[in-house]
Amino acid sequence: MLFSSRHDIELLGNLRLRLMDTAQKERTVTRFRTRATGLLLAYLAYYPAVGHEREKLIELFWPDQPPTVGRNKLSLALSALRRVLDPPGSGASGTILADRFTIRLRPEVITTDVGKFQKALNVAAQSREPHVQLKSLVEAVTLYRGELLEPFDDEWVSGERLRLGEQFLGALRDGSRLYESAGDSDNALVWARQAVQADPYREESHRYLIALLLRMRQSEQAREQFLQLRRFKREFGMAPAPETEDLVRHLQIKPEAPPKKGQPDNPLRRAQRSGGATPSVAPLADENRQAAATDILRSRTPLPLRLSRFFGRDAEVSTVLRWLDPGGERLVTLTGMGGVGKTRLAVEVAAKAADRFDAVYFVALAGVGDPEAVPSTIVAALGLSSAPATAPLDQIAACLNALPRTMLVLDNMEQLLTPLPERASTEEPTEKAGIVLFLQELLARVPTLRCLVT
Repeated sequence: MLFSSRHDIELLGNLRLRLMDTAQKERTVTRFRTRATGLLLAYLAYYPAVGHEREKLIELFWPDQPPTVGRNKLSLALSALRRVLDPPGSGASGTILADRFTIRLRPEVITTDVGKFQKALNVAAQSREPHVQLKSLVEAVTLYRGELLEPFDDEWVSGERLRLGEQFLGALRDGSRLYESAGDSDNALVWARQAVQADPYREESHRYLIALLLRMRQSEQAREQFLQLRRFKREFGMAPAPETEDLVRHLQIKPEAPPKKGQPDNPLRRAQRSGGATPSVAPLADENRQAAATDILRSRTPLPLRLSRFFGRDAEVSTVLRWLDPGGERLVTLTGMGGVGKTRLAVEVAAKAADRFDAVYFVALAGVGDPEAVPSTIVAALGLSSAPATAPLDQIAACLNALPRTMLVLDNMEQLLTPLPERASTEEPTEKAGIVLFLQELLARVPTLRCLVT
């Protein structure tokens, strides 16, 4: 029996199957006969080492169907997958191994990005050589193109998605420590900031970044990072942990009033990273920083973690996507009362827009109280190192212009907006209009940029 060429199945981000055709040319498959057919392939690929009972697969993918109908649908899905994995005339067969009771994929002819991601993390954990650890962590972070199976919200996917997201955050923090130990403070900051951006509500990531900034004698940035964390925590009636407060005690930051009793305490609300930026393995020379920044942007579409399923707003998602298409609107704003789901809708739009843009970036502004801090917050979200000699707007525009199409999601901007004062056309712009003028200038300087604002 001839086995098919090795199939590469991408599960991080959107589901993709890459395989060689009869002319030894790579072919990419992103559409399957049905949603359940694609998800069945993903499940078999995610758990390749065991045979899966037919009845359990039917219960998992066709739970509401009578047993006879479920068995028929499973057979049709397997036939459709065989035509994709082992097409007629290719001389290949046997990718799917099935008998009367169990089904699995032949592990020696498939690879998955999840498998490579886990292997890279294992190598980093088992090695005692810092350069091996760092190389493996860079490989893992690079592989993490987005959260597990972004288009799917099935229960088994959600649990594994959170587990892999935790591993990704750990890889970012570990990589930052290794870069710092190697004397590469710039890349250490890039990785630490990406960990914060991937999950802005995770205090551990903030605390590590604050400590790193203090070790680098950047006290003012450490102060601002602590204040940002404190604003995030205040949303839930909470305060930073004592060990975080101890880090900045010598900075003499004015204490905040304790959280009021009865305010919501929901530490599980998190923002997600459909991945952080991909830093370079080696320390960067000054002349290479702009090129490295472009590579960082091109490689990633980090979005907040989606901890719940998304129901009932397909029409709104489609409408916003249509507005943001080429020839459409440059700036789209989602407005509404607090708690109606503006952020959740924006994240869903951004996830579905990922294939239409070279980079989609989510910028959490809930913890930003000063409009003048928005540019530096976007710089951090893009994974760029602070460049005191370059204005943040110039840095952002230069990087975004290096890509054909980019999209920024600016979330929770309401506290930064103030009414534009009436003034004569010759009057200079006032400070109150700063955020509006900043967006106007950014859109003018990056003609292909689309902004989605909540």
